[in-house]
Parts: sequence; structure tokens; C-alpha cells
Amino acid sequence: MARKLLLLKIPSFAWNMLLPVATDFFLSVLNCPPESYDLIVWNIELKNGTNCHISYMSKNDTTERNCTENMNWLSRPDQRPDLRIQSPQLFSEGTYKCSVVTINGTFSYETFLSILVPPKVSLTHSINKTAVCKAAASKPAATISWDPPGHSANVEETFLNDMYTVTSRYHYTSTSEDEVSCSIFHPAWNESRVLKISFGNTN
Repeated sequence: MARKLLLLKIPSFAWNMLLPVATDFFLSVLNCPPESYDLIVWNIELKNGTNCHISYMSKNDTTERNCTENMNWLSRPDQRPDLRIQSPQLFSEGTYKCSVVTINGTFSYETFLSILVPPKVSLTHSINKTAVCKAAASKPAATISWDPPGHSANVEETFLNDMYTVTSRYHYTSTSEDEVSCSIFHPAWNESRVLKISFGNTN
């Protein structure tokens, strides 16, 4: 059986809106090789414990399904057996298995779908030259680093659905510069986000 891992990136606005199912902001397609087959079955085992299936039998051109409406064939299953997931969210995470029955036997292709949610980021400071960089409500947890190097402490909080908030407190001790920056890395982004703050004349 062929297996692969698929990571989907949910834009920040999508997570913040808690998108209704009907919103077609994002479409994911899971591929199943277009072989000549008698029967094809998509078995979906979601991370939340829900199971469903979608099947097509070519002999009598019949389809059976008990999945939600946001999961369906990309087009006609006799032409392209790929699965379409409309507006994937955290509850879409799970294992998607495509089984193809042909004259040469049964072949299975398995994909694990994992959702990436980028964090909301912020950088603040207090009068005692302590900067606070926060990466909130992300999946997985973000990584925070500082420039220039100094003493910092990170606290990671875990919430429902494997969501994380990372708070990093940095004590600035340099007397030659009054600006610091924090870099936040998250796999949902192609590049790290850099936030800068000036302590000015604070003491």
C-alpha cells in the first residue's frame, strides 16, 4: 500500500472566521491513480473518530456514499477517481484511503491529511526592557528567536484540537542598541515573520 503525508495550510482569515461549510475559499484534491477498475472506494477515517466512505462501481455505473457534502468526487468517477474536499478545516484531519479493484487485484493508496493553522503574532515591551513576543492559536506550535541574542524564556500552552500559543519573554541588556526583533517560524509560512520594537528612552 502506498502512503503519503499531506499538509494543508489554512489562511489566517479562514481560521478566524470559523468558515461555514458552504464557503468555497479553499479546495483540496486527494489523488487516486486513474487505472482501469471495476470498483473504487474512498474510506475516510477522521481524527475525531468519524468514518465514512464514497464508492463507485463501473459495471452498473452506481455510486454509494455516506460522507458529508464537502467530500465528493472531483468530477465523474469513471473518468477521474480523485476526491474533492471543499473548505477543509481541523475536523478534516485523518486518513484517506483509496482502494481500487482491477482485474489484476486490489490496490490501495493512503494519505494522512494534516491541517496547518498559522499563529496570530504580536510584540510588546514594558518599561523595564522586557519584550514579549507571542504566537497565538497555531497548529503546530511556532518557534520564536530573538536578535540581538539575550536572555529569554518561552512558555508553550496547549489548547483543544492541538492548538498552541507560545509566549517568549526577552530581557534586553545591551546598552549600544535600543531595538530588538523577534522571529517567528511556522510551517504554514514560506518565510519567518520578523517583528521589531524600539525601547526608545525607557529605563
